[in-house]
Amino acid sequence: MTPQSLSPSEAVRLNATMQSLVEGTSGVVGQDFFRVLVRQMARALGMRYAAVSELLEPTKARVRTLALWTGEDYGLNFEYALAGTPCETVVNQVLRIYPTGVRQHFPNTHLLTEMEADCYVGVPLFDTHRRPLGLLSLYDRRPYDKKANAHAVSILSIFAARAGAEIQRHRAEQALFEERERALVTLHSIGDAVIRTDAKGAVDYMNPVAEQLTGWSQQEAAGMSIDMIFTALNEGTREPVESAIMRALAECRTINGTDHTILLSRHGQEYAVERSAAPVQGRNGEVLGAVMVFRDVSEARRLAQEISYQATHDPLTGLVNRRAFESRLEAAIASARNDHKHHGLCFVDLDQFKVVNDTCGHVAGDELLKQLAGLLQANVRESDTVARLGGDEFGILLDGCPLGKAEVISQTLLEAIKEFRFVWQDQSFQVGVSIGLVPITPGASMAQLLTQADVACYAAKDLGRNRIHVHRPEDTELARWHRELRWAADINGALERGRFCLYCQPIYPLASSNGERHYLEVLLRLVNDDGTLVLPDDFIPAAERYNLMSAIDRWVIRNVFRCYAEKRGALAKGNTPVRLAINLSGNSLNEEKLLPYIQQQMSEFGIPPDIVCFEITETAAISNVNRAAHFIREMKKLHCRFALDDFGTGVSSFAYLKNLPVDYIKIDGTFVGNIVNNRIDRAMVAAINQIGHEMGIQTIAEAAENSAIVERLRSLGVDYAQGFVLGKPEPVETEASPITACMATR
Repeated sequence: MTPQSLSPSEAVRLNATMQSLVEGTSGVVGQDFFRVLVRQMARALGMRYAAVSELLEPTKARVRTLALWTGEDYGLNFEYALAGTPCETVVNQVLRIYPTGVRQHFPNTHLLTEMEADCYVGVPLFDTHRRPLGLLSLYDRRPYDKKANAHAVSILSIFAARAGAEIQRHRAEQALFEERERALVTLHSIGDAVIRTDAKGAVDYMNPVAEQLTGWSQQEAAGMSIDMIFTALNEGTREPVESAIMRALAECRTINGTDHTILLSRHGQEYAVERSAAPVQGRNGEVLGAVMVFRDVSEARRLAQEISYQATHDPLTGLVNRRAFESRLEAAIASARNDHKHHGLCFVDLDQFKVVNDTCGHVAGDELLKQLAGLLQANVRESDTVARLGGDEFGILLDGCPLGKAEVISQTLLEAIKEFRFVWQDQSFQVGVSIGLVPITPGASMAQLLTQADVACYAAKDLGRNRIHVHRPEDTELARWHRELRWAADINGALERGRFCLYCQPIYPLASSNGERHYLEVLLRLVNDDGTLVLPDDFIPAAERYNLMSAIDRWVIRNVFRCYAEKRGALAKGNTPVRLAINLSGNSLNEEKLLPYIQQQMSEFGIPPDIVCFEITETAAISNVNRAAHFIREMKKLHCRFALDDFGTGVSSFAYLKNLPVDYIKIDGTFVGNIVNNRIDRAMVAAINQIGHEMGIQTIAEAAENSAIVERLRSLGVDYAQGFVLGKPEPVETEASPITACMATR
């Protein structure tokens, strides 16, 4: 029925009803709107019950009342299933009226029974896209009066649209509220601090972490400028830092704080923070405000600083370590090259550190290093760098210092340490230093400067200690030291890469050889990168100076034993046994672990001890007679033999001989080479030979380079001779080697 078909009285009634509904629902929203709507709808249409309900997501198989009028009062909202109810026929359709007998149509709907409903009117609610939202429903215990309610369709249609819009608005508002609550809970729960401002930088929100770090509560900070709440300083300069929020607002972009920022709280506490700020923009791009997120990184920054300090400083002395020192040295080299500045480099080596360490223990040694570190720092300028390079070695970088001034500073250091006394418990020690000084020149590399300083320092030690030695290009002594340093590096490389090789040279008996062993001296060669051979006289001095002889001796022992083990089967076929002479250095004699090492190697390769003869130079034996004698006696218990090499060159050769239980003495070649023409050399050889025989020691003459020398030695009664005329050194691994030749002897 349309308004045009209504009678005058019906039109008046419809207008009155509409006016009543409009006035009742005008200006109200949400729950209040739904409550007014159901009450007014029930009264306007003369129905006892009225309800507005919404479909529940996600299945939409159930509905929940938003408001319920029961005739006299509002009922409690509830949920119910759509299936089997008249409401099910309404959803997704149009207005539905059951004028009477609705309970008979839906006998299983308990709600209808409780209401004693006879009639039912329902209209669906849709959103703006015609998707079902819920329904309006009315019930009464009387039959529906179509004539009296001819205007019901118009009324329900109008207010169904309003109810649908209100449900949509309510849902959007609820979703917005829930989203806001989730955001607030999230902001309150996260570990980062969050501050939000309006477009002018006035604070309108702070989460609890921000309150804690700044010292301001949200209530106190509300409306205040961000610059008053968040006071930031540069960690290094202590100068104020520009506000990240104000920059984000001004530049309308995200600002990531990469500076080392310190937050100064309201109560004076300082926090190292990391921060970022971003503008909040509206739909049209207008700036609505900004959000800053920051976190306390004090502990992380402290740990990072500690790690950085540990990576660049010596843990014992607190001085700069080698890594950081070399970095500063590189900067000084660049400064000399680019800005023509003058700098100096010193190497400082303690001269009596081992005495303190051995006498009082490592704790005392550590304390000495700490005290000397402080002494060095106290006698250089603030711009200079003192570093511990390792052990008892220190490096000093003299920044902006010409050579003359560097020498003055070095001399001051030398004098200060001369006057220093280290006291430990009831003992007092005087220590000294050797200082190598190098001017940093534009064309030098770091490796060259470090080598030159090291060489100069060793030269200072070699020239008497407690002195300064300045590196100069024309210094021949330093050139020698430099060569030895290079040899030391080559020796280490040869040991690592297996660039040593073994040679052997025969030693022949000068009398009848029946039953005598073949006597072979094992010799060492170093193979250069280009394949050329280096004789021991070139690299052994460097090996001795840099304490590499022990490693070389061990390499020789192991490889001689390995070679013998590999050739053992062939050697066993010969009629003449072999004796192998292996040279040992003075360094190795002083090493306590050498004896067990030799025993272990003999056991591993199955070496009979009686085939081994160890050769020790007279100088090495005399430098530590007791140690040498002990080593010889212990090895002789295993039936090893010993020869005293280069005999006759020492100042007290015969005096020490009786204390060393050797089997052979090798007469030095300086006496043997001129034995034919020089009567004094001949007399020396004869005397050494005679005394040796008196002591039960056999003699071996070195440097037997021609037949005349061999015959003269034979006439003097010397037991053995060794020289080129009798046999040249040959590689052990070749067929021409004397060891291989011994295999063929029958």
